[in-house]
Amino acid sequence: MKKSVTPWPFPRLIKGYCSIGRGQKYVVSLKIIIRFQEGQIVTESELTCKELTELITDYLEERLPHNERVRLEQHLSGCPGCVTYLDQMRLTIKALGAKPRVEIPQAIESDLLQAFRRWKNSR
Repeated sequence: MKKSVTPWPFPRLIKGYCSIGRGQKYVVSLKIIIRFQEGQIVTESELTCKELTELITDYLEERLPHNERVRLEQHLSGCPGCVTYLDQMRLTIKALGAKPRVEIPQAIESDLLQAFRRWKNSR
């Protein structure tokens, strides 16, 4: 049997803090996942709630690479707020999918596109 200093069979979360000055504003929280892959120790930063919201569409459409999907699902396992967000996205997609598609007349579509372009150029 092979012995290892760190024989973890599953990802493990480590929380650490780094302070470079006085006060709370200088404290940074680090969350790192440590796991084994082909006998090597691999570390990944834990997905944040903001990152999850940016990846959720690809997740729902099953377009996320395997490692990103695993990170997203690990985050969901410990974040009730993001689970609620995911459920809301699923309900929204289901509700919108049930609505019939409405064709916009060409003249109105052109007017809308011009208005958006003017707005974008004015920024």
